[in-house]
Amino acid sequence: MSWKYLAKKTINIKTNYLIIIVALAILVVVGCFSYAIFTVSSESKGSLNIVTGNLYSHLDSEELDGKKSIVIPKDESKIIHLDLVNVNGVDAKVNLYYTATSDKVEVAYLEKHDAVPSKTGDILTKSGTKTDHKTIDIKITNLDLENEVTVTFGSDVGLKNASLSFPTEKKEIQKYKGNPYISKAYIYNDDANSDTYCLTGDEESCQKTDCYKLPDEEEEKEQDSQEKPTCQPNTIIKYAVSDTEEKVFYVIEDKDDKITMQQRENTIKNVAWYADNEINTNGPLTILEQLGNETKKWDNVLEQKYKMGETTFNNNIFTGCSTYNSCSTNTYTLGEIKARARMITVQEAATLNCTDTASSCPKWMYNYLYDSIKNGATVDDSEAINEQYNNGYWTTSADSTTQNNAFYISNQGALTSAKATDLYGTRAVVEIKK
Repeated sequence: MSWKYLAKKTINIKTNYLIIIVALAILVVVGCFSYAIFTVSSESKGSLNIVTGNLYSHLDSEELDGKKSIVIPKDESKIIHLDLVNVNGVDAKVNLYYTATSDKVEVAYLEKHDAVPSKTGDILTKSGTKTDHKTIDIKITNLDLENEVTVTFGSDVGLKNASLSFPTEKKEIQKYKGNPYISKAYIYNDDANSDTYCLTGDEESCQKTDCYKLPDEEEEKEQDSQEKPTCQPNTIIKYAVSDTEEKVFYVIEDKDDKITMQQRENTIKNVAWYADNEINTNGPLTILEQLGNETKKWDNVLEQKYKMGETTFNNNIFTGCSTYNSCSTNTYTLGEIKARARMITVQEAATLNCTDTASSCPKWMYNYLYDSIKNGATVDDSEAINEQYNNGYWTTSADSTTQNNAFYISNQGALTSAKATDLYGTRAVVEIKK
């Protein structure tokens, strides 16, 4: 073998080794660069369109501004709807947190949709798949009675196998305990001369109550041997019956972590108890149909299932009453009813001290009716006409002394009987969880 051949072969081998070494070096550099690209980084200036190399997460919410912030006025609360989305072509791990300009704020997610990601992050599959996002409802409550608060949301994102640490300067979003759709509750007081006068829930002198709040674990232990807080009858509750509607209600009963309450104003105006004829044996079919249509989108109240003549309301199953304190006849029988709202019964009204005497009912029960300003109403309806403010509203109880009548709450604050074809209002009675 010639020397030139050996030299040439040696050079070729060295060249091959050199090529391999260079290729390995390039792979190492690319690998390190790729690792740097996919290393997790926090958000910039509060934005939730977070960039982690070429990984992104996106938060879509109509309630937040461009900086993913929202301002909550003093002593107010708001429920916001968020979509946390993985917009990448690969699976990614994301988390979610917030900052606030005040410590006097509560930020918690609701059970209605998805839970927030854990502190170490949850995996969202690649963009375009069914599990590439989380839909999250969050309630923000400003506990400050003097100042507004700004809350800003943020997120981190990384590869699904990456270690995602929670930033120490950010705050975790806890799970909401209790009913998030109660915005406020007040102690009822119809004494106009009192410093704590509160007839409608809109007076500045109203005093708040937390009677609807469930105790935390520590409080629950302390209350094991004590009576748990309950909302007293007449307590005023402002409640979001749906995502777009808030109504004012008064408590009829608080029992077993469930509150029964009646709407402040008439839900329906000028409706017959039963329009086809004056016979009350068919039940309040006309009202129930209209009430069902009016409240069918009240998704945040419990669906009630009841059968008149069998279901107990205030320890009494009967549908017919001869007087306010004597209900012992099943005047009519309907099949099982499923609805978001029903009507108050004479038996329930009696627990609130309603009798056949004028002004026996609490003032809220005959407020917001025609000419009710004479009875302590804060709404000046002296020029109102019956099409706007009824002379009363129906109960679900028939008058068992006749086949023609049913009971209603009059604008004078008494339980009164009238023909089933007469026109009065109706006020929704709903049930909610505490």
